[in-house]
Amino acid sequence: MALGHDNQILADYQLGVVSPVADGFMSGSSHFLVRFADYKSDHRLDLAANVAEVRYGDKVEGGDTELGATAAYRHRLLASLALDVVGSGSWFRRDEQAGAKPVFDQDLYSGDARLSWALAKQWVLTGGGRYDWARYPGREEEQSQETLILSGGRRLGQRNHVTLELLYRWLDSDVPESEYEGPTALIRGRFNLPLSLTLTPILAYGHRSFQNYPTKERWDDSWQYGFGVGRPVSSRVSVFMDGSFLHQLSNVADFQFDEARISAGFAFQLVSSHPGSTVLTRTPARRLAPEISKDGVRFRYRTPKARSVSLVGDWNGWSVERNPLRGPFKGGVWETTVPLKPGIWRYAFVVDGVWQAPPEAPRTEDDGFGGVRGVLEVPEP
Repeated sequence: MALGHDNQILADYQLGVVSPVADGFMSGSSHFLVRFADYKSDHRLDLAANVAEVRYGDKVEGGDTELGATAAYRHRLLASLALDVVGSGSWFRRDEQAGAKPVFDQDLYSGDARLSWALAKQWVLTGGGRYDWARYPGREEEQSQETLILSGGRRLGQRNHVTLELLYRWLDSDVPESEYEGPTALIRGRFNLPLSLTLTPILAYGHRSFQNYPTKERWDDSWQYGFGVGRPVSSRVSVFMDGSFLHQLSNVADFQFDEARISAGFAFQLVSSHPGSTVLTRTPARRLAPEISKDGVRFRYRTPKARSVSLVGDWNGWSVERNPLRGPFKGGVWETTVPLKPGIWRYAFVVDGVWQAPPEAPRTEDDGFGGVRGVLEVPEP
């Protein structure tokens, strides 16, 4: 759930069919994820669904509703090479405005395939393509878009990264004046700052050429600058602020404009499937899953032939030296116990100098560079 203020909630720069209206908003969303993965994380399948609703204040009638579903499959072909295939569908509807057509209604279906190559755990190169098909019921229009993608990412330490992405798009439509093609380049990053702040800046440039525009061949050049700042207040509540500025030039005067947008509010995690301390402490469901006790959190990793195993995470600055594991014990299991304060902690293992995904972690997430790290929630006593 989020609360905030948005000064462009009805703006659509591509169509230019409505005027911007400033108003407050309240939004709520839910996300459901089921993950299937093998022991070594060589194969992983994610099935996700989400529902989102936005209600505006007195100046705007009604609100927005969006439904979505996604299936994502990852196959790690080699230790440093991974294939990702994603299919998704979303359905967006905006309440009817008095005397206006529902120009924003959209059904969107997408397919995406990318091959990623990790270099020395610091660089990741990615290449692939994407296909989108969209239908706009209110405008009686259908569109299809093909995109070529090439990107490179650089890890800055263990928690920060920056990515450069190059794209080229071709859009076909049964409304000829909507068809275009052109490149886009964007730089984005993620940085952890003092006071538990997270900063996500973005800079993008795009060029589009409309060869079937009615009066003359039209072109648009756009620059976009944006940022997002967030900070957790507790394990279930965080505050956020997002801002962006879009500057568009065009040889058709009607499509030249500047757009500024800012949103701020609170985000609440209302329901969680994370296992609590009682389940993990009294009846560990999986042998290598972290176990929480009064002495700390017990981490284990199975590798009979390794020479050294270390635990890295948020609490130790992702240092390989600070939390070595003892072992191997019976069954080739290494282990260590770390006293952790209540909160959400991210972690991974380093085996003989090679970073490894944590087996049987309560949760996992992509680290943005083709790897997987575990997420553990330590509750209040």
